[in-house]
Amino acid sequence: MNLPIVVLDACVLIPMPICDTLLRAAEKGLYRFYTSPKILDETTKNQAKILVKQKKYNLVTARQKAEYKVNQIKKAFPEALVKPTDSLIEILENDPKARHVLAAAIEAQKLENNATVIIVTQNLKDFPSSELSKYNVKAMSPDEFFLWLIEIYDTTENLFDILQEQAKGIKQQLLDLLKRLEKGNAKNFVQEIINEIFYILRKYGREQEEIKYLKGEKYYIMSLKEKNLMITCLSKKCLLKSNCTLIIKNNLSIEDIKILTNFIQQSKIITQPNFRL
Repeated sequence: MNLPIVVLDACVLIPMPICDTLLRAAEKGLYRFYTSPKILDETTKNQAKILVKQKKYNLVTARQKAEYKVNQIKKAFPEALVKPTDSLIEILENDPKARHVLAAAIEAQKLENNATVIIVTQNLKDFPSSELSKYNVKAMSPDEFFLWLIEIYDTTENLFDILQEQAKGIKQQLLDLLKRLEKGNAKNFVQEIINEIFYILRKYGREQEEIKYLKGEKYYIMSLKEKNLMITCLSKKCLLKSNCTLIIKNNLSIEDIKILTNFIQQSKIITQPNFRL
């Protein structure tokens, strides 16, 4: 499979942890990343404004922080820079302030044998499909893009591993990182990862066939007999029933996973998973 070709808009290079997750995925070779001087300049400028607005730094220090971040991106991806001409930018007909991003995608395309290029952006309205289709370019939100990566690789494993490394790198619990991603408009992607966490927990539960009944302090009853598993919130309806061939569940939330994990750890009967929640 040819690697996806992707241009990241400034609006996804600024907020953490979305930016971190996207760039880690590029580092792991899930896609080929391109950017441009104008995108990076916009990233620096807007990042500094946000830091000042948050009253974290004065303007000079905020600018230095933003420049450092952009320089780290350049250092990590030295082959990612494309330089579209002003004449190309001028002929494009999407939103004027976003034309330089589409131009970067077109320049990246020239280096990739005219492959389809994806622009990952939070501002989809700036990239109407009627204009992008002229150049074999598509636009996706980060949430859509992460789900698309899961689809084309037919697994959540690679992104799940990236998130674990990311959480470890910033010294944060995985579930807390997921909560931040959820707030950053990656809700559907987070739900897929939560489901993956649940499947891992379910796997560990099934390895202990002697467990027939466990009760958490506040929330859950887990019963495991042969290869059937049931998890029930004490104050709600059944969250999940499963066997070898059938899974029936409501979507588990980050809080559900936290409660379930605490319950499993408190029981001291089921082996703890080999990842940090």
